[in-house]
Amino acid sequence: MGFGIAISIFTGATPAKNRERTLANQMTSISLSKISDNLEHCCKRSVKISICETLRFLEEKFDIKMNYQPKSCSFSNANKKCEKENCLFN
Repeated sequence: MGFGIAISIFTGATPAKNRERTLANQMTSISLSKISDNLEHCCKRSVKISICETLRFLEEKFDIKMNYQPKSCSFSNANKKCEKENCLFN
């Protein structure tokens, strides 16, 4: 939801601004959809997925390109419930 808020702030969304409000809601929806991956809960994976989706959204909607390559997760061994081979960042 935080990335929807970021888009809302970036666009100056208000309840009366249809396009800006729609973009913020789309970003929230995309992030939630992507992190609903039927895997064990992992805050770090959820944030990295949302960052990647937000950057894709910014490029697609606003032609803003940012160079971001997520690093491999360094917490796999500390998380007993880590999805390891199923995780995009392992």
